[in-house]
Amino acid sequence: MSDSGFQMDRCAIIFGGRSRQGVRIYDRIKEQFGGQVRQMEVLSRPEHLADIVRKAASSGVNLIAVAGGDGSINHALAPIMDNDLTMGLIPTGTGNALAHELGVPVNPIEAFEWMFTEAKVRPIDVGVFNGKPFATVATLGLTTKIAQELQSTSKGAFGRLAYVPAIIRALRVTLPFAVDMEAGKEAFHGKAVQIVVAAGRDHGGPFLTTPNAANDDGLLSIYAVRPENNLTFAAYGLALVAGRQTMLRNVWSCEAPSVRISVRKEGRFIVDGDPHRAKVAEISIRPRAIRVLAAG
Repeated sequence: MSDSGFQMDRCAIIFGGRSRQGVRIYDRIKEQFGGQVRQMEVLSRPEHLADIVRKAASSGVNLIAVAGGDGSINHALAPIMDNDLTMGLIPTGTGNALAHELGVPVNPIEAFEWMFTEAKVRPIDVGVFNGKPFATVATLGLTTKIAQELQSTSKGAFGRLAYVPAIIRALRVTLPFAVDMEAGKEAFHGKAVQIVVAAGRDHGGPFLTTPNAANDDGLLSIYAVRPENNLTFAAYGLALVAGRQTMLRNVWSCEAPSVRISVRKEGRFIVDGDPHRAKVAEISIRPRAIRVLAAG
């Protein structure tokens, strides 16, 4: 048995899709470890994942290694929790927010080997968006526009600072929307350009959601950005990079176990990177609902 408590012959690896990078990584892992792991699968459709996890569990697997980004992890949450398994991450997506937060090595091959040598088992919270679990964050407003702006910006050259001009440009073209939010004793009523509800620490950068955010405290970390002028938008971009955006006067924030978000027109929420349209979002937290492999 390895230092982490898991053996490769009781591990199933599930690849979230057939992207070019994913196929390359699949081939490398199969070549190096294919004879040692219990099962390797490549999903053709996300809805097949639950059946694959159930079959793996019935064969004696106790660790599911999900190769993909946050969207692949999102599809894996429910079946892994339902079958009382542990989840490991092989980051092959674009953002890999949860993998970054858990201290998973960036290199996919190193990440897989690390699961059996240095990783530790940790329980973390899982968010629930209108009945569906999510691992990282649900957002409404700026998120889509920021992603579009970043496509024309060199993140490699500027690192996290590349997000500042992208945020400012996105703010200029994002229309404010009327929203009502109830989070326990806290409430927000008015117009916003961005809403963030995180199950863990980070969102979209990754940037710290709120100063007290954690992925095992049984609370959602929530904030809303009110529309103002270009100067305050620039301040928001800079503060976000420093993890201090909730200190700005045009940003409302709180921590709570649940929140109800109502918008007058159906909104496009982004949940773990995937779109969900809704006029009302009921979001809650399931404390320490899944076991994951993380840095010690």
